[in-house]
Amino acid sequence: MKKIFYLATLLFCATIISCSTETDVPAGGTAVKDMAGVWDVQVDLMELDENGDTIHYGDYYGYGTFQFYTYNTAENTSNTIWVDDLQNFWWVKAAVNCNLSTLTFSGNDVLNVYDGEETCKVTGKVFPNGATNLHGMPNDSICIDFEFDTDPGVIYRYAGQRYTGFYE
Repeated sequence: MKKIFYLATLLFCATIISCSTETDVPAGGTAVKDMAGVWDVQVDLMELDENGDTIHYGDYYGYGTFQFYTYNTAENTSNTIWVDDLQNFWWVKAAVNCNLSTLTFSGNDVLNVYDGEETCKVTGKVFPNGATNLHGMPNDSICIDFEFDTDPGVIYRYAGQRYTGFYE
């Protein structure tokens, strides 16, 4: 009988403890949650010819699709976002200015943190429902242009869509 009493008491205490709340603050997202995410992107190589026309080489290096991240800075402000290729292609990670109302981000002479000395020009935009996945469902897309001071005149366009977690 004592064992049953002790087990019932233990179960009651565990239930009471597990139901207590730690805070009344509702869960929320980051300041840049509409632009943040994991993206499946491909890098296309482009450059301007002597007439100022764009020459588009497509997936010139044959890397195919890989993951790219956009996320908030440690300060979690609504005007700065990290763009990070996770060392998959160029090894670029830069904090750039962003505009949440237009879902755009950009920066000139932005330090590439992975390199520590290299700078780049960054322009990008998130397009809500700008893509369709292989199952026909709408999905957000992203397009980012990088021009590095170590490779001037060449633009690396990272473009793709939000990673959904489903196999396509």
